[in-house]
Amino acid sequence: ALGPIQERLPPGVNLNVIFDQSVFVRKAITNLLTEMIIGALLAALMILIFLRSVRTTFFILIQLPLTVAAAFLGLYFTGLTINMMTLGGLALVTGMILDEGIVSIENIARHLEMGKKPYAAALDGMAEMARPRLLIMVTVTVVFFPVIFLGGVGKYLFVPMAIAVAFAMFFSYLFTMTFLPLLASRFLTEHKEERGVAKVLKGFLDGLQKAYGGLLRGALAGRWVTLLVVGALLAFSFVAIYPRLGEKLFPTVDAGQFMIRVREAPGTAPAKTEATCAKVEARIYELMGKDNIQKMITNIGVLNDWPAAYTPNSGPGDAFISIQLPEDPDRRSVLDYVSELRAN
Repeated sequence: ALGPIQERLPPGVNLNVIFDQSVFVRKAITNLLTEMIIGALLAALMILIFLRSVRTTFFILIQLPLTVAAAFLGLYFTGLTINMMTLGGLALVTGMILDEGIVSIENIARHLEMGKKPYAAALDGMAEMARPRLLIMVTVTVVFFPVIFLGGVGKYLFVPMAIAVAFAMFFSYLFTMTFLPLLASRFLTEHKEERGVAKVLKGFLDGLQKAYGGLLRGALAGRWVTLLVVGALLAFSFVAIYPRLGEKLFPTVDAGQFMIRVREAPGTAPAKTEATCAKVEARIYELMGKDNIQKMITNIGVLNDWPAAYTPNSGPGDAFISIQLPEDPDRRSVLDYVSELRAN
């Protein structure tokens, strides 16, 4: 976009992008999408291990992109965009979406093991799951309902996330109750005896199920001891762990840039402020190294015009130094540099 403007400028005048915060935003969205894909692949591996069927694993996984695409459609018609909060909401319910598919397929498989035909197994299995799954969908959605009463910054941050979760849960329920049983009735086969690796996995999982059953029976037999242990752990977490967590509106992130504020005494001449900033710049280069700094811009004083509304400076004795780090994944963290500069 700067190219055509640069061509019309006189020689010696250059236009460059000083700071681009969109780089951090794009990187954050890319990382979020990557984590969603990795989570889905790991979930697929777990589904394959527990269900021991490539076909049923595919049925469950195909539901995830369909649900996300339908949720994007809902976001479009409500005037929302794909951003960190809406993607965060979709990432939040990715596990729930897969869980719903797993439970539904497992129930259909149970009916197949009872000797039913695939069509009857899918019909009866979904009939049993309709009401409980509807309650789950409504419950998860209702949990996010109070978010609509937020005001200020919280409203613009969390309302889109809540809407994304609601759309995802609704379409997940819709696809699980229609598309998933359709696939099961057409492509699942009647139950057959497992062999090879599948048989070994089944034996291992059956052993885990028996061990869990024994643990559960022991917990129920000593219910008061179980309640006391759980209550003690809960109290310990509130007393010893919760106070150490800290509280922040936003988590600490590495945006690849930071700012240093410089303030002289009120009424200081701009020339003296510039000399002080030159010393600060020299110290920054000394501690960080010139190779570790992509750009460093110093803004001194206030211009008596409309730009005064966009600067933190309040007079000629104020200045701020903006530092941009290189886009190198192996570079040191901004927090490390900030800590080092503060200590020196």
